[in-house]
Amino acid sequence: MLWSDTKDSKALIWCEDHGDLAFYRRPKGGTGPTLDAGDWVQFELSMEQDLRRARNPRMMVEGAFSDLADRLLADASESARQSDPGSFAKAEIISFHDRCQKIGRAG
Repeated sequence: MLWSDTKDSKALIWCEDHGDLAFYRRPKGGTGPTLDAGDWVQFELSMEQDLRRARNPRMMVEGAFSDLADRLLADASESARQSDPGSFAKAEIISFHDRCQKIGRAG
């Protein structure tokens, strides 16, 4: 989970395929887990026009990637400071599978 707004029950999810982000909004009156930034969730994915929609999220590990947004911001800031067109070739790949193994779950 990259970002969430618990008050409005919506979230943006960075998908494992590193494609477009998925948007989630809990249906009014619906039930489901409370999602916070950094949570690892499994969900069904559908396309609505040009928007990826996450449905039926299931909590896999709470807070597994709690530093994800901060790391992405730090990497983006560093790349902007370098202003080197090749700087993205030096980016660190954040592996979901490796992180899950470190916390004791296979992904």
